[in-house]
Amino acid sequence: MKTIRIQESGHRRPGGRRRAARHAAILLALALAVAAGAAPARRTCVVASRDFVKPLTFTGELETSQAITVHAPASRIWGMTISFIVPDGASVRRGDVLVRFDTSSLELDRLDLEKKREEARVQVAQKEADLESRRQDLLLEQAAAVKNVKVAELYARLDSDLLPRADYETYQYNLEKARLALAKVEERLGNLARTSAAELAVVRLQFDQADIELRKIQAEIDAMTITAPVDGLVQVADNWESSRKYQVGDKIFEGSAALQLPDLDTLQVDARVYDTDLLQLALGLPAEIVLDAIPDRTFRGRVAQLSDAASTRNFRSQLRSFRMKIALERPDPAVMKPGMTARIRVPVTRAGALVVPRAAVHIDSRGEAFLRRPGDPPRRVPIEVLDANATEAAVRGDIRAGEEVLPAADAAGASADAAVEWLSVKRDDFAFTVAGSGQVVAEKAVDIGPPALPRVRRFKIIRLAEEGIQVRPGDFLVQFDPSEIFRYLRDETAELDKARQEILRTGSTRESAVKDLELELEEAKTQEVRAQSKLLDVREFESSIKVQEAEYELELAKARTAMLGKKLAAVQENARLELGLLQDKQRFHQERVQSYQAALAALEVTAPIGGVVIHKTDWNNEKKQVGSDVFMMDTIISLPDLSTLVVRGQVAEVDSNKIRIGLPVAVSFDGIPEKVFRGRITQIADSLTAGPPDRPIKSLGFTVKLETVDPQRMRPGMAARLEVEIDHFQNVLAVPLAAIETAGGRSYLWVERNGRPQRREVTVGRNNGLMAIVSRGLQAGERVASRPVESSAAAANGGRAEGRVAH
Repeated sequence: MKTIRIQESGHRRPGGRRRAARHAAILLALALAVAAGAAPARRTCVVASRDFVKPLTFTGELETSQAITVHAPASRIWGMTISFIVPDGASVRRGDVLVRFDTSSLELDRLDLEKKREEARVQVAQKEADLESRRQDLLLEQAAAVKNVKVAELYARLDSDLLPRADYETYQYNLEKARLALAKVEERLGNLARTSAAELAVVRLQFDQADIELRKIQAEIDAMTITAPVDGLVQVADNWESSRKYQVGDKIFEGSAALQLPDLDTLQVDARVYDTDLLQLALGLPAEIVLDAIPDRTFRGRVAQLSDAASTRNFRSQLRSFRMKIALERPDPAVMKPGMTARIRVPVTRAGALVVPRAAVHIDSRGEAFLRRPGDPPRRVPIEVLDANATEAAVRGDIRAGEEVLPAADAAGASADAAVEWLSVKRDDFAFTVAGSGQVVAEKAVDIGPPALPRVRRFKIIRLAEEGIQVRPGDFLVQFDPSEIFRYLRDETAELDKARQEILRTGSTRESAVKDLELELEEAKTQEVRAQSKLLDVREFESSIKVQEAEYELELAKARTAMLGKKLAAVQENARLELGLLQDKQRFHQERVQSYQAALAALEVTAPIGGVVIHKTDWNNEKKQVGSDVFMMDTIISLPDLSTLVVRGQVAEVDSNKIRIGLPVAVSFDGIPEKVFRGRITQIADSLTAGPPDRPIKSLGFTVKLETVDPQRMRPGMAARLEVEIDHFQNVLAVPLAAIETAGGRSYLWVERNGRPQRREVTVGRNNGLMAIVSRGLQAGERVASRPVESSAAAANGGRAEGRVAH
């Protein structure tokens, strides 16, 4: 049994309505209704005075009233480059990376600031060591001056009567001189204490500034990676410059919105309202919402917000309209996705209007509307049609409520002899499908571009692998011009040699200074020993004055030894810090040299995986070639693994609710016309994606895993036509929807019996907008009319309505 594949399709209703000449449009609609020959429900109609209700229709889309917006962070970079961004519609968990911006230039600045801060830290330590060394020198001078004062005081206190006058005056002069020397040393110590704080404050301020700058740039680098604050669904923002979603490689400016995490529990409808309808709307009015993706469900809501000023939809549009928000009574996040197109009906009421059926409104050849009062002949009553809906019209004229008017004349009934087109019904298999489109992609693929190198933003291609060749891991792909890297390497090598020479020179100088202090310290220790021996001798043979003088000499020798020891430690620390700083500088330039040496090797790019070489096109649809200049974020080659080919497909929004994981898909390619590939849906996007501005149709994306892959003929980027089998029925009866008549919630077919059409109630199952399955009331082999037969024609042919037929 052959399977008949019936393709489902959804048609969009126009989003906007032209409202110029409003009353003329209403009259035209009434004229068409009259021309269609609508059968009157009774011979006369009654004019009623009551509220007239007419639904206004709008087009909108689902959005959330609450969402977390992720903006590009503040940065010293004028335009940030996106190095990673999650796909639009992806589900993320708290802590997942949402977007990452390129930080290569910031990393270079961070290294420089780290070096600057380390230099400032060493300068602080050096200043402290230098100040300590100077303080110890002054303390040593102070100790010597104190000793001189004490010795001078011993002699100055001798009785003047026991000494020659010249000696007495010399002792007094020596005391004043010693005291003056001590005062000078103490003044210098005070000055050093005061200036030390200021000198330390200067170098510490330099360190604090360097530390703040380093912390600032580190925070800036950390801010370049943004993670999800909550679980949610990602909506990538539009790139205003290219009118598409942001993607890797795009530039974005500080403060620009990159993506959103909408709260699906706050779904609402955003619609555009033109000024002709705005005054008829009010807050709180009920609304009915039908989503294109779920046409069989109607959601309820109310008008929650009407904007006070008109605005354009985007910067490219000049048409201004007002925004209306519809609050949903029972949103269903399980089936609703942000971005779904919604059709809104808002009933508005005209209070106390005169209402007549549309069938009672007559239109003359001049387009003027009138009613007809019963009489012989009927009398014409001119009216003005204020508004109209599908069945009634609100009118104004010389009429009153309760009056009877005549409906438009009934059209001629179908002739009893009118020909009926009959369709034979038979059992068959039916596969209901949805049409889609897509392209081949490789699940395992690598984009090849310039390497991330310090201080290099633009590259020049000097060698490039041919397009279409198969490569294995490690095979050559592309090589870039190394001249700029060679220049950087030469400069850094010179700086490295300079740092090495400075280390040798400084090491020699500091070593000599340390040795001098060590010798001075040893000499001080020897003097201390001599002073100790002298004190012992003086105590035995000399006067008390000589003893005290020897004691003062010993104190001074001990102080000199201790202070020279502290000074030596400070000088050694100073030398260690200075050499450490120079060694850090040497390592810094050594790392730079090594990085540039590695950069030279990185300029020749090899294949990380096996695959086929495909040259990528830029925005001008041009491929790179030898001699081309490329930017650091450009993609030159795509390297797909052809054994992992899948199809990325999409269907229109009206069919999106029919797509499910596991559905079979038939895939055909223009390049392989003789074969149809089979596969199944393995992944479905979580939100709809809008098309370009010239074709702004929303679609739902999904992935098809093929049962068999032809790597010899299939290539990434090949366009594919998809037929998604959404349902399959075996051995069923199906008839065109046009053949089915509905009345009172029941379905009928006109079935041939004895050569005449007879109306029969049937049970209708699934339909796709073109065909419907009949599950009850029809048998295989019977013939049905291709369209419902008018009752009058059926009566003329002697037809009668049958009851439900059970099988």
